[in-house]
Amino acid sequence: MLELPPPQPLVVTNYIYLKRYCPGCGCYQTPAPGLPGIAIGQSHFGVGLVAHLGWLRTLGKLPLAFMVSYLADLYHLGISEGEVCYLLDQLAAQGQAEAEQIYQQLIASPSLHIDETGWKVNGKSGYIWAMANSSGLRYYHHSMSRAGAVARQLLTGFAGVFHSDFYAGYNDCIQQRQCCWVHLLRDLHQLGADYNKQVAGLEQWLAGVRRLYRVGKWLGERDVGQEVRERWYQRLVEKLGELARRYRAQEGHPAQTLSKRMLDHEHELFVYVRVVGVSADNNLAERSVRPWAVGRKISGGSRSEEGAATRMRLQTLFGTWLAKGLNPLAECLRMLTAKTSLQPL
Repeated sequence: MLELPPPQPLVVTNYIYLKRYCPGCGCYQTPAPGLPGIAIGQSHFGVGLVAHLGWLRTLGKLPLAFMVSYLADLYHLGISEGEVCYLLDQLAAQGQAEAEQIYQQLIASPSLHIDETGWKVNGKSGYIWAMANSSGLRYYHHSMSRAGAVARQLLTGFAGVFHSDFYAGYNDCIQQRQCCWVHLLRDLHQLGADYNKQVAGLEQWLAGVRRLYRVGKWLGERDVGQEVRERWYQRLVEKLGELARRYRAQEGHPAQTLSKRMLDHEHELFVYVRVVGVSADNNLAERSVRPWAVGRKISGGSRSEEGAATRMRLQTLFGTWLAKGLNPLAECLRMLTAKTSLQPL
């Protein structure tokens, strides 16, 4: 039989500061309170408690009221929602350097995935921009705008291939782009479900586009040499262009919209064939923004810009630790704990 142990009692540690007389200045001096690596800021809450709050808020998706109730029921700790917000802000502040390091490592990586989703601040609609790569790095940024200028700012200094959907905000980014085939295949499937039996030749056209994707996937997963990759990249782009031009100029044809999209992005659909390590989809970014969609349904967003910034930084830290297969709670304690010679009395 498996059973949880009873909650451990709350530990209260008292620290004594000695007040000494200074003959030089003729005054009594008391050291300023400061417990680096033991307590957070000027509060009387320890790093273990604050790390636990960060885990509950970020990975557990608990509302503030539930967190307060949880601490009261299990540990008989009376703490207000305002104190919880203050501690989370302090935790995010101490993680600023590590979050910035995560962002710099993402920018230096050969490829990354980027996506955005809605997030309200004080009732006003804004957006969360998520960046991720296959090595487990995650970075989140909040902006009230979904314009392409935000994407260009986030990708400043990036010299690799970025994955995205077909959103026009990414069109002006100067970096090489791989558009998501999952989005295109989904629209192709819907087109076939709606018009396959009504439009002659549409089924063969859809099959031709899917065949090009499968050929690209087969080549992308094999060590065929860069010369072969370049040759096949050009060939696949040409074949896709031939299929897309078939219906692009036919006004009212069900496949016209998708044909225009394929021609507009024909050089961004087979980058995964040319560049080793690039995937054909943007699923990594889609999975990275999914927690925010869940959180949006629970909390509705953030109350202030400062609160949104705290949420972004905490999700960057905990999301990266989790994606790397690390223990997020242990990593948070590692970040907060500093060496100190101060011992409790």
